[in-house]
Amino acid sequence: MLMNDIVNAFKFIGEAKQGSAENLIKNIGFETYRHLIALRFIKEYQGADNPEKLWKITKAGKAQKEFYREPTAAEKEDGRFLAGLGI
Repeated sequence: MLMNDIVNAFKFIGEAKQGSAENLIKNIGFETYRHLIALRFIKEYQGADNPEKLWKITKAGKAQKEFYREPTAAEKEDGRFLAGLGI
């Protein structure tokens, strides 16, 4: 599993917040899906009147999603400046 996979997964679950497990697996892959459950960033459950497995983002997942957000223009500029300095 690549770091990019996790970043893209957090972007996806942050936007969706909940939904079908099957749909999420199609979008992020089974390995990444199981990894996010193991880390307790998403919770898998089954609805009372729905045989389909569902998922929802947890509090830990919401906090982690903020970590993987897109940098602001100011943060990108700071990064370019520091890279120019060799830091």
